[in-house]
Amino acid sequence: MQYLILPKSLQVTADAAIEYLHSQWGIAKRNIKAEVVIHSNFNYRPTLSTITNDHHSLCVEVSESAYSNSLDSFVQECVAKNFPAKLYVAMPKDVQDSFYSSKIKRAKENGVGIIEVDGNGGVLIQDAIPLSLAKVRPIDMRQFPAKFREALARAENTFRSASPDKGCALLFDEMEDHFRKLAKKLNDKKLWNSKKKIPFDYTHGSWANLIELVQKNIDKNRAKCPELKPTFLSRLHGITAYRNDTGHKPHDQASLIKRDRELRTRFESASDTLLDLINYSKSLHI
Repeated sequence: MQYLILPKSLQVTADAAIEYLHSQWGIAKRNIKAEVVIHSNFNYRPTLSTITNDHHSLCVEVSESAYSNSLDSFVQECVAKNFPAKLYVAMPKDVQDSFYSSKIKRAKENGVGIIEVDGNGGVLIQDAIPLSLAKVRPIDMRQFPAKFREALARAENTFRSASPDKGCALLFDEMEDHFRKLAKKLNDKKLWNSKKKIPFDYTHGSWANLIELVQKNIDKNRAKCPELKPTFLSRLHGITAYRNDTGHKPHDQASLIKRDRELRTRFESASDTLLDLINYSKSLHI
């Protein structure tokens, strides 16, 4: 690989990073480019770059430092433009830096991964997150009951680790599970506006149908759930319409950008709706 910008002292590190990308991540060496602009929207020229099989722009900055302030502008641009770049810093192993810990922390806060390499291989110190997903609003765990927080943390971590579709799916699963328990509690206590037997299938029936049945039959006053209004239940019902299309794989980078933007909105909306559902059904002690 020919380097025009990278100092000679770091070119061995760059070559070791290429070996790591090839041996550990299966990236063909012929597809890795050196010191080129990755997209017309940016002036940034990472030391190494390529397009991954899932259409992310993989950028590797070779440096003796775990993080440099010069990366800030690229990170911020990617976040602002919803650009799906994964940025890593590749550095020599055993670098002596009294600010190493604080730089690692800064890199993590900005979604930047760290790889340490030498002639014998490499170690992934921390993974990068696609910068198109970095803008998602964090879930405020303090607002949720403790029993939900582990699942919510898993959903958020999954979302940020390049699997936004699976992160959304985990939130939808929590929402559906809570609603099915809500419907069962209503039925067990006969909190309906009719004395007729209502055919509920809590385990295998359609979630959308179950929402419709609750919306039609709930006695909100007796259930002491005044906020479970038709408007809210319709909002909940709307989620079922698109939960199954989150797993469709993008076929190019443009569709990846579009998908990530949509899923970020859905993730934030789903976390808000789940919190409302929990709060609106508190009187049932689910």
